[in-house]
Amino acid sequence: MASVTRSSVEGAIVATGSATVKIQDAAFNAARGAVSGTRLVGGDLGTAARETVNGTVTGANEIGGNELQDIMDSTRGMVKATAETGGDLAVVARNTVEQSIESAKGIGLRAEDAASAAANGADSAAGSFGEATANSVTGAVVGVVNGASVTLRAPYHGSGNGSDGRTGSS
Repeated sequence: MASVTRSSVEGAIVATGSATVKIQDAAFNAARGAVSGTRLVGGDLGTAARETVNGTVTGANEIGGNELQDIMDSTRGMVKATAETGGDLAVVARNTVEQSIESAKGIGLRAEDAASAAANGADSAAGSFGEATANSVTGAVVGVVNGASVTLRAPYHGSGNGSDGRTGSS
């Protein structure tokens, strides 16, 4: 299931590179599809989240896309679809951040930038499901994750709090 998810997301982004569809829309929609498929077969959403980010980064890098924006959009899609299907948003968000760090290393991105892009995508999506949900997701993704300092840009999940990157300890 994991390799199918990764390959499907990567393929969608690569195919989009030569089409008129925005790559960010493809990343978002491929992530939503990965969640739906994973839930349908009873798979592990944490693994699906990791493989979706891996496929997103690989595909975006292959076509010269904006990897950070694509990480943010695919994470946003993963979190929204997970919320809509009753999955654990904090687990999915944390897995996307962890995988973005690993994937970044393979293509020369700064781990902090990739992880923060994933965290911001997760925070953005979670904010539409209420403050408690957003706070749970934020707690799972900010701070130091696998050696990378992860921050959120303001405003956080639409709350307007703060003026610079919010950090925490995870």
